Order: sequence, then structure tokens, then C-alpha cells
Amino acid sequence: MNRRVTILMYHYIRDLKNSRFPRTKGLATELFSEQLLYLRKHYHPITVGEFLHALQNPGYALPPASLLLTFDDGFSDHYENVTDRKFKPTSAMKW
Repeated sequence: MNRRVTILMYHYIRDLKNSRFPRTKGLATELFSEQLLYLRKHYHPITVGEFLHALQNPGYALPPASLLLTFDDGFSDHYENVTDRKFKPTSAMKW
């Protein structure tokens, strides 16, 4: 029974070359797209609800290679640069 989850947190996802804040640590949108290709191939995304359900129900098995993506702070760059990749603009997202 799988109870392991990889949690990956992003802070900024933006066009760093054209950003008003180019020195702020973040991930370029192109690299984010590449990472999503890898993650979709090797992991199974879950929602916060599935994660919490597994914590509250010891017999509940999560899918193999479970992945929870989280996006810190809820900045507009998450909405602008993540939702166009079929994500919902919430604090933790599933594709």
C-alpha cells in the first residue's frame, strides 16, 4: 500500500527575461513547461483532498509515485503562467 507523496513547491513562475524583477529567484515559464513534461511522465498528481484523506484514513492507498504540486503565496504569476497549462488557480493544483 502506497503512502508516500512527493511534495513539490513553486514560488515564482514567470518570464524572467522580461520581468520587472529579473533578480528575484524564480523559475522561467519555459523550464516550468519542461518540468511538467517530466512530472507527467514519472508521477501521478493528487489533490490536497486526496492527500488529507490518506492522512486521516490509514487504509487508504495513494497511487504509486504520488505528487502534490503547491504554489506559494498565490501571486498573479501563478494564475497567468500556470492556469494556461490546465491547472486550477488554487494553493495546490492537480493537472
